[in-house]
Amino acid sequence: MVYGWVQTEDKATDGIILKTKVVKAAIEDYFKSGPTLREMHTMPVGIVTKAESFDNKGTFIEGRVVD
Repeated sequence: MVYGWVQTEDKATDGIILKTKVVKAAIEDYFKSGPTLREMHTMPVGIVTKAESFDNKGTFIEGRVVD
């Protein structure tokens, strides 16, 4: 199992702040094609998302490595 923050409301290096309410509104549509995540810009690691939670800090994901 893997756990971690996939989004926080901290300012990114490019100055953008991604609001949790935006992620929360979009996540259901995002996972319609399957609840999977991959390592950024690569294909080697696949994660099936088991749960996500939202709080004042951001979006937290729990998943299982499948690749």
